[in-house]
Order: sequence, then structure tokens, then C-alpha cells
Amino acid sequence: MADIAKLLARASGKWTQTEVRERGLLPAGRYQFKLDHVKGKSVVVEDTDHVIRARVVLEVITGPDEKRVGARVTKSWNLLSAEGEPDEMGFSILKSELAACGVDVAAIDASEIPGTIEGLIGSIVDAQVVTKTGEDGTERQNIYINGLAKRAAAAPGGKAPAGKRRV
Repeated sequence: MADIAKLLARASGKWTQTEVRERGLLPAGRYQFKLDHVKGKSVVVEDTDHVIRARVVLEVITGPDEKRVGARVTKSWNLLSAEGEPDEMGFSILKSELAACGVDVAAIDASEIPGTIEGLIGSIVDAQVVTKTGEDGTERQNIYINGLAKRAAAAPGGKAPAGKRRV
């Protein structure tokens, strides 16, 4: 086996050239995101607090800061409380965002939420990122999905992303 220290010494030039990746909150503004799965998880999960949530990853395709293209953030909707009670606000936000993506929300019931979200995986969506500072001084972000992208922007490398349009 090669000497790890020697291999790393040869990689020093690349280490020096590599930029520090931006972390933390996205800059507020308009974005296009590609919907994806949370790695290794279903779109609807029971979290450690026993709340049932729908969750997707949003990959930045375009946005106010080009350095954040490719960044991945998580968006979730509360569906059921730890006691199994429906979360009215979570349902309302999810229904609004699904409807904005062309889903006939009146034609589905709650049991069809996972399959409906699965059907949108891979789609490109237009969204608004809003940052608010709470009374405790903590910055929090909300990402509002405004619908499927009418015209998907070119992805890095000049290729147009393949956005699914089925719903």
C-alpha cells in the first residue's frame, strides 16, 4: 500500500487551489431547484421526535449566488404530530405547493402524498427563499415552491437540466 503522507503531499497543489465551499443559509431570493430524495430515506419519514414529515432535497440550479449552484438543502412538511394528529398547517403548505406544481390536490387523499411527491422527484421548480430572524435572534429560512419551472435555466456546463413535467 502506498504511503498516505506521500500521496497527500502530491495532492497539495489541488488542496491549495480548492475553494472553501459556502455553508449555512442560502442568500434570500429567487431560485430554481431540482427535487431529489434525501439520501437513503423515503420521502415520508418518522423523525426521531416521532413527527411524520415529507422531506425532499432541493439542489440549487440557479440563484442569486453562482457559488451556491449545486448546493443541496432539505425541505420538509410536517404531516402528523408525534401523537398521530394531522398537522393542518403542514398539510396546507404542502397542498399549496403541490397545486402550484400542477397536482390536482382535490383528486388525491393523504395516503397518496408519498407517491405524489415521488412523481415530482427530478423536476425543476421555481422557488423563493426567505430569511427571517426570530425573537431569539436565530435566522431561519423558509423555501416556498412556486411551481414547476416554466423554462429551466442551463445547468453548470451548459446543459439544460432534465426536468420531469409529469404530475
